Amino acid sequence: MSLVIVDDSLFNLDLLEAILQPLGRPIVRFRDPLAALDGIESLEPVLVVTDHLMPEMEGVELVRRLRSMPAVADVPVLMLTSADENAVRVTAFEVGVTDFATRPIDPIELRARARALMQLGIARNELRWQARMLAGEVQDTTANLATVLDSGPGTLSRFARDASGAWRPVWHSDNFSRLTGYTLAEASAPDFSQHTMRVDPYAGRAEALARSSAPGMASWDFDFRHKHGHWLRLGQNLRVVISGAYEEELVAYTYDFTAQYQAAKLIEAGKQRLDMLLSASPGALFQMELNESGAAAMVFMADAIVRVTGYRFDAMPGGCITTLYDEMSLARHADAIASARLRGEASYEAHLQHKDGRWIWADVRLSASEGPASMRITGYIADVTGERETRAELERTRTELKAVVEASPGALVTLLYGPSATDKAVLFASHGIARVTGYSAEECRDPAWFQSVVDPAYWRDMMETRWQLLQLRPAILQLPILHKSDGWRWVQLAFRPHERSADGKVLVFGYMTDITEQKAQDARLAQTVKLATLGEMATSMAHELNQPLTIISFAAQNLFNAYNQDEQARPRLDRIIAQAHRASKLIDHLRVFGRAQDSAPSAVHWQDALAGAMLLAGAKLRMAGITPDVRVPDDLPPVQGHLVLLEQVLLNVINNACDAYQLATPPVPGADRTLVIAAEAMTGAIRMTVADRAGGIPPAAMERVFEPFFTTKAASQGTGLGLSFSYGVIADMKGSMTVRNAGGGAEFEIILPIATLPIFTESQ
Repeated sequence: MSLVIVDDSLFNLDLLEAILQPLGRPIVRFRDPLAALDGIESLEPVLVVTDHLMPEMEGVELVRRLRSMPAVADVPVLMLTSADENAVRVTAFEVGVTDFATRPIDPIELRARARALMQLGIARNELRWQARMLAGEVQDTTANLATVLDSGPGTLSRFARDASGAWRPVWHSDNFSRLTGYTLAEASAPDFSQHTMRVDPYAGRAEALARSSAPGMASWDFDFRHKHGHWLRLGQNLRVVISGAYEEELVAYTYDFTAQYQAAKLIEAGKQRLDMLLSASPGALFQMELNESGAAAMVFMADAIVRVTGYRFDAMPGGCITTLYDEMSLARHADAIASARLRGEASYEAHLQHKDGRWIWADVRLSASEGPASMRITGYIADVTGERETRAELERTRTELKAVVEASPGALVTLLYGPSATDKAVLFASHGIARVTGYSAEECRDPAWFQSVVDPAYWRDMMETRWQLLQLRPAILQLPILHKSDGWRWVQLAFRPHERSADGKVLVFGYMTDITEQKAQDARLAQTVKLATLGEMATSMAHELNQPLTIISFAAQNLFNAYNQDEQARPRLDRIIAQAHRASKLIDHLRVFGRAQDSAPSAVHWQDALAGAMLLAGAKLRMAGITPDVRVPDDLPPVQGHLVLLEQVLLNVINNACDAYQLATPPVPGADRTLVIAAEAMTGAIRMTVADRAGGIPPAAMERVFEPFFTTKAASQGTGLGLSFSYGVIADMKGSMTVRNAGGGAEFEIILPIATLPIFTESQ
C-alpha cells in the first residue's frame, strides 16, 4: 500500500516526497495525471496528494476520474491549492476531494494532514479487504445453499430453442406452481417473462457464462412477480446440456432467494456503516467467546489494533491483548467481563505495554450477547493516553492556578455587565475576597452586595467605569468600601473586558486589592513632602526676618537707653524689646522645626517637644479663647524619638482640640474652654494626655479617628490625615496612641518608651 503524489513540477515532487517520507509508506510519483490514472489501481494507494493546477489535467478532473474507478473510488485525496483558490474548493469537495493544504506549504501541517488521511486510507483498505473476504464467504455460502436446494423445495425446469431461436420452457417440476403460482401452460406463453421478470443487466450474460464455463453452469438471481401480485427474489442455477431429443437444452434450478437477498442487502448496509465508523475511529473492534467455565478466547480483532498496541492480531504475544496488561488492568478486565455477563455491558481503563516498550492507557468497552454455543463479548479498545495526560495536565494547571489565586493578596472576580444600569451579575469570586472585604465569596455574588458596601459618593465613578467596560475598554477604579468587620477600607479594582455576547452583555475579569495602607503611606508621604516644603519655607523666612528683627531690637534698645527716664516711653519701648525677643525666639524655633530630620531616633524631653508645640499653637489658642493647663513635671526622663515629629504630633492634637471647641454645638463658654496637658512617668515609659471639654467624639466616629482621610469637618477645613499621621509617627517610635471620651470631652493618650540614647537639643 503506497502513497501517490501527482504534480507536474519536478521541484514540487521532490519537496513533497521529502516532507512525506517520514510517514513510512512507499511513495510513487507521477508528473502526468493520465499516467497516474493508468497505473494507480495496481498500487493500492492509501493516500493521493495532487496539485490543483496542472497543464495536462486539473486536479479536480483527476479526482473525478478516480472516483469512477471502483478500485480507488474511496481512496483519500489531499489537494494542494493556493490561498486565492478558495472558490475551487466547493467544486473539489463535490467531486470527492477529502482535504486541502494551502500553498505556500507548511511542512508540519501538510505532514499532519497527510498522516491523518493516510490512516483513514489504511483503514479503508483493510475494510475493503475484509469486505471482499466477507463477500467471498457469502458467495460460497450461496453456492452451498444452491447445492442443498438442488434436492429441496426448489423447482427444476428445461428450456429448448423454438424456431426463432428463443428459449421456451418445455418442462417444469411439480413444485413450480407452488413457487410461482403459475402453471406450465401459463409459463409457456411468449410474453410470460416480460410480465413477470425484472431482469438486471447481468442476467443477459447468464447463458453465455454457462456456455463458456468449464462445468457449463452459471447462477443468477432476479425479481419475479408472483401470480398473487407480490414480488419475489428468485435464484437460478443454469446449465447448458446436450440431449438426445434436442440438439441442446438449458436446465435451470429455480429457488426462492428472497430472504437471502434481503439479508445480503442488510449485511451490505451494515458493512457500509461499519466501514464509515471504523474509518474515522481511533480504536479497534474485537470479539471474544466465553466457555462454560468463563474463560475467554479471542476470536476476532480488527487490524486497526496496530494503531493501539503496535501489534497485529496474529502477531500479538499469547494471542490475546490481555497479555499486554499490568496486574491491576487484568483485575479490571476480569471484573468487567463479569459485569458484562450480568448487565450486558461494561467499561474500564487498561494500562498496557505498547510494542515499542512504552506504557499507554486504553479505554475498553464491552458488550455481551448470547452466541449459538457460548456467550460472546464484543469490545472496542482505543488509546486514550493523550486525553488522559491532557486531563491530568489540565487538573495540575487548575490546582496550581487555584493555589496562586488563593495565595494572592487580592481577589479575582468575574462579572457580567448588561446594557441596563441594573443588569450586573457576579459569576465568580475567589476566596481571597474575604481578606479584602470580610464577606464570603457566596455573599459577594449577591447582585446588590456591591452597592450596599460602596460609599454613595463614588457611585458616579462606578457608572463611568461601567460605561468604559461596556465599550470593551479596561478600567481601574479606587474607592472606599465598608468592610464587614474592619470599618471603611480603600480598594482598587482593575477590570479587563473579555468579550461581548450576542445579547449585548460583556464578560469582565477583575482583580480587587486592599490599598488602605498604600493610600495611608501615600498620604503620609505627601504630608512629609508638604512638611518638608513648609520647613524649607520656614527656614528661609526665618533667615529673611532675622535681620530686620535684629535691627528693630537694637534700635529699640538704643531708644530705651536714651529715654530711660521718660515714664511714658519706657514701658512702650520695653514691650517692643520683649516682643522682638519673642519673635526672634519663634524664628529660631521655626529654623529648627523646618530642618530635615535624621532617620535615627534620639533621646528627647517631653518638655522641649511641648514647649515647641505651644509656641507654634499659641496664636490659635488665644484666638479660640482656650486656656492651656500644663501639668508636666520638670524631672521627667526623656523618651526615645524625634523632637520635631513629637512637636508635630502634639501640635496636631492641640489643633484638633481647638477645632473641637470652634465646632462644638452648643458652643462651650469661654470660662470652660480649657486644655489640660499632663504627663507622668510609668514603668519604662512616659504617659502624656491632652484633654479638652468640647463634648467628646461621637460613638460612630470613635473607631475611625485614626483612619486615613476620615474627618467630621468640612472638606475645606480638614483632610483627615493629621491624626492618622500622628498615630503612624508614635507607632514608628515604638509607642502607642489612643483616644477616649472622658470628663465632658476627648482625651488623647500618648505613651512612649523611656530613652537610653543621648538627649537631643535644639543647638544640636
